[in-house]
Amino acid sequence: MTYSIPVVAILCLISASITFALGIFVFARNPKVYINQLFLLLCSAGSFWAFFEFMLRQADDVSYAIVWNMIGSLWVLTIPITMHFVLVFSHHPLGERKYLLIIILLFYLPALVFLIYDAAQAGTYQFTFIEGYGFDSAPGPSHLLYIPEIIFAFTIAFFSIFTCIWSYHKTPGEDNKLKKQSLLVLIGITVPLGAGLIGIIFFSNISNGLSVAVAIGYLGFAICISIAILRYGLFVVSPKTAADTIIGTIPDALILTALDGEIITTNPSGQHLMGRNRRKKLISHIRDFVDESDFSRMIQKIKQNGLITDEEILFRGGLGPVPVSISASGIRDPGGETAGLVFIIRDIT
Repeated sequence: MTYSIPVVAILCLISASITFALGIFVFARNPKVYINQLFLLLCSAGSFWAFFEFMLRQADDVSYAIVWNMIGSLWVLTIPITMHFVLVFSHHPLGERKYLLIIILLFYLPALVFLIYDAAQAGTYQFTFIEGYGFDSAPGPSHLLYIPEIIFAFTIAFFSIFTCIWSYHKTPGEDNKLKKQSLLVLIGITVPLGAGLIGIIFFSNISNGLSVAVAIGYLGFAICISIAILRYGLFVVSPKTAADTIIGTIPDALILTALDGEIITTNPSGQHLMGRNRRKKLISHIRDFVDESDFSRMIQKIKQNGLITDEEILFRGGLGPVPVSISASGIRDPGGETAGLVFIIRDIT
């Protein structure tokens, strides 16, 4: 058999290189940010998918193809990683870290089962050499989980896309930059899936045409994300990062408390005003810093009017008693009941 590197193999290698480089670029900008870490993981998975297809396309011997077919079983992990990234990016409730165990059980665990079974069945695949393409592999009759695996992959992929659509529509229309970010991430996630569907439709005679199409489709993903980064500040500007930055830099103290005044959290200005080390957990009450009469009066006004503005009292903190102006209001839960209080305190010495 005459061997030459197939064009699809070269495209897979280009896709792998660009996708992985994009992940490293985003991660290097801020390695400590959770979403950046997940994006690197997603790009690494997508890059691996494209790379193993490149290696499989180069195989000129069945035994070589079998080895890379077994290594390629790791592709299925790309599916839960994509879902995980989308949930965190879209600020979906399930994307919160406290639900990580649920994500592992719903998405990662089934993928791991498929991975192990795939690897064990790698030697049972039927291989056919196609000129200009390389070895094509089809699951053998003993591969009982092949169809469930494909259904699982497409179900999670479509769920990811619908979550991106949900994120796009819930972004306020006036936040044009954030809206464009959501749209480009939606398109980027959709391109590999769309490429896979095209692979099924137009290359139905090639069993793993789907896999190759997805691998090349990551080029579209990389292009969309690159545009979102360069033009619309993706991974730099988001509702969460903007809110965190504003809260962290405003000079006024912002203190969130339970209804009884127990302090839940505060910003750096609040820590400074109270004279607390921000590394130590706060276990205190707003009553520790204001007179009981002042606290009772403020609570009464909040109950009557829903808020108070420019209430001048003495605040006993780490700086000693200082005159402050306090504005405060109640925070309501989804049921409409007051669940806590937020105080904005300005030093008016």
